[in-house]
Amino acid sequence: MLISFLCCRVLLFPYLYWAYGRHAGLPLLAVPLAIPAHVNLGAALLLAPQLYWFFLICRGACRLFRPRGSTPPSPCQTQD
Repeated sequence: MLISFLCCRVLLFPYLYWAYGRHAGLPLLAVPLAIPAHVNLGAALLLAPQLYWFFLICRGACRLFRPRGSTPPSPCQTQD
């Protein structure tokens, strides 16, 4: 799920910019300047929740694979 979400949801936006740049004959870094601002804004607004959800999926995967008995040490604990 992690890999498919990354490829199909998160990496879709850089791919769309790359594909447009290739079609228009522009380098990748020149594409955001060549398209209208509302398109960049829309892409950013659509990408933001995708990154948030991807972060949540990664955090859930880390919790899943972490052994149940071990918890990360608290920075407030002192070792005597």
